[in-house]
Amino acid sequence: MRLYEKILLAILLLTIIGQLFSIEESILFFRLLNMFLALSYFIGGYWMLNPKHNKRFLLPIVGGMALGSCLYVLTFAVVIVKAPIYTFLPLFNILFFIVLSIYVFTNKNKRELFLYYKAIYIRSIVILIIVGFFNYCPTSFKPYRSILIALNRDNIQLVNNLQMFNYVDEYDEAVKNKDYENAISYAKKANEAGKTWLGMRPKQEYKEMTIDSVRLKYDVRRMLDSISIQSKLWQIRGTYICLFRAYKYKAEKLYKQRAYKEALDSYRKANDVLGMYDFNSESWDLENVWILNQMAVCHKASDNYEMYELYINEMLEILETIEKENVLNVATTYSKLGESFAEQFEFESSNVFFGGAIAILQKEPLTKSSKADIAHNYFQLIQNHIKTDSLQKALSCIKKNVDYIDKTSLDACNIKLYNGIYLYKMSQYDKADKVLTECLDCIKEKSHPLSQSIAGTHYVLCRTKIALAQYDLAKEHIQKGLEITLQNFGENSVRHANFIHLNAFLNYTTSNYKEAYREYTQAIGIYTKELGEDNYKLPDLLSELANLEITLAKFKEAKEHSDKAYDMAEDYVLSEGPSFTNYINNAANVNYHIGLNEASLLLYEKSILINKKYGLKDRGTSPAAWNGLGLCMTTKKQYRQADIYFSHALKLHQKLFGENHPQTAMVYLNHALLKIKTGKLKEAEKMLNKSYRINKQFFKPKHDVFADIYIAFGDLLTKNKRLDTANTYYQKALEIYLYNFDESHLRVVATKAKIKASS
Repeated sequence: MRLYEKILLAILLLTIIGQLFSIEESILFFRLLNMFLALSYFIGGYWMLNPKHNKRFLLPIVGGMALGSCLYVLTFAVVIVKAPIYTFLPLFNILFFIVLSIYVFTNKNKRELFLYYKAIYIRSIVILIIVGFFNYCPTSFKPYRSILIALNRDNIQLVNNLQMFNYVDEYDEAVKNKDYENAISYAKKANEAGKTWLGMRPKQEYKEMTIDSVRLKYDVRRMLDSISIQSKLWQIRGTYICLFRAYKYKAEKLYKQRAYKEALDSYRKANDVLGMYDFNSESWDLENVWILNQMAVCHKASDNYEMYELYINEMLEILETIEKENVLNVATTYSKLGESFAEQFEFESSNVFFGGAIAILQKEPLTKSSKADIAHNYFQLIQNHIKTDSLQKALSCIKKNVDYIDKTSLDACNIKLYNGIYLYKMSQYDKADKVLTECLDCIKEKSHPLSQSIAGTHYVLCRTKIALAQYDLAKEHIQKGLEITLQNFGENSVRHANFIHLNAFLNYTTSNYKEAYREYTQAIGIYTKELGEDNYKLPDLLSELANLEITLAKFKEAKEHSDKAYDMAEDYVLSEGPSFTNYINNAANVNYHIGLNEASLLLYEKSILINKKYGLKDRGTSPAAWNGLGLCMTTKKQYRQADIYFSHALKLHQKLFGENHPQTAMVYLNHALLKIKTGKLKEAEKMLNKSYRINKQFFKPKHDVFADIYIAFGDLLTKNKRLDTANTYYQKALEIYLYNFDESHLRVVATKAKIKASS
């Protein structure tokens, strides 16, 4: 290496060190020296790369040109100037390096020749590495950006360009950690850095500008400058997207927490970002629609219906404009909006959007894809109608959807599933059982053994089996569904909690009270953790738990849970619909057992009226409500009216469930107790024997229903003055009660009193 070359390289190194220590103009001096060195190689390669001036002149000349052209690129690469020519210039050195490598390593035994070529070879590879790093590294590579920032401290625009990428990386990390406040902060910083890179001046700088020596108001100049900048904004489009998404993510998080006011503020800021940059694309118009939808929902949740309607209308206007250009995208958006409203339990609005999506798709020529989309929207409509007890509308959609489903796909199974759910809701349990069993076979044939659709069908079938009092089969369906769900979602999932809840209800029905209580508590914990303190899963669970607590004589807790379930259910279920009568009946039962007889009476009457309004006067929860009225009238000592109610309840239970069903047996028992009170002992005995015979087919001997029957037999025998035999029945009852309850339980205490009185 000649002294000239050594001096240039030493000065180059000093300029780099100077730049690292913030010495002004060091990078400019570095670039000038680098260009000078590159030209030296290119022009004087023979002299610089051939220290002995031997006759091998071709190699140093060609090598000098290769090294010079490659090193020349570094002059611009250190300030990220990447014109197309700079991409190709290093190729000469790369080709030279490859040829020289082959030559050097094939002649390495010739020491003198090897040492001569080795010096050029080392220069080539070092220059290739340095230039390659600066010229070909992507801006997304953080170490590359850090080095460029260090080398270009005085270049404000360039540094801000690189800092913009750093802030975007920090934004991505914050979003990954769901730290949306910091995500917003980094997105703002990225956007500001990007603007500085593009040359957008702060307001105060405009006050000192002049154009043709004429001072203009700074806002006019700012407008003129802005026009030229706007055409470049596409280069920092990503920063606007980051800022938009950061506000959107924060809003969605707040919305899930039901912090509607704060969510609205973040949605509004996200919408403002859409106005900062003219995205001028259909996809961003659809994003705008989505944000407007969420803002509308927040306004409605805050009871601001005027603003709700304003945003909905604005949203529909945008969709109408887009529809003329792209029908399918608008249909997809309608469908998504329908899903959004359904998730918020705004089923009426949801149905409008699903219906709109179907109408749009039906206008176009039908294809396999569009048929699948229509089928999807019909399935969503069916779900909405089932949830709102619009069962005839659900059935109508089921029939219409048959024309659109692919008979070879899972949709053919889903039609059976929804038909089965419809029949279950209509209390046609035998038919529902048949259809759902066919559905399960269909899904097993068309899907993976661990498909959650199989687990979901097991869930619905279990409900049907419980209604039919096929408790062992219900248990099997729970176990099979539970196994799939645990493998798919784990122990802490909502889906797992659904099966725990169902198993708790089955255990309650079959008198495994301690296990049922544990499972209800476990399910509450999972629902609360996964869905929040106030969620749509809790009303059903709390209402059932209240009934269990009545059985366990936990009257205070039962009343609290019953009232809470009733209040929460009004947010998720139509309060004047048949589905709500479950909560009404359970609340009435709790009120009856804690002595609020009049309140109970009114609730049972309300339940009957709702079912009658929906054409379910002899189905659904009506039979249980008539039985409840009989109990209330018995307590009021209006025995004649109570007898009428029990007789009607018995007729409905026999029609709905048949003679051999535990629900029918329950009415026989309650009616028998009334007959004992009115002295009709022979009728009472017949009813008690029927109740015993029926229950014996379904429950184990230790079920407390048998203790209730034994108590009734004891009371009947006491009326007949057969105290010894009555005492025997009381003793049997006590044994069962002690098996199921603690010593302090109300039934245990009352039974001991009866034993003492009959002794």
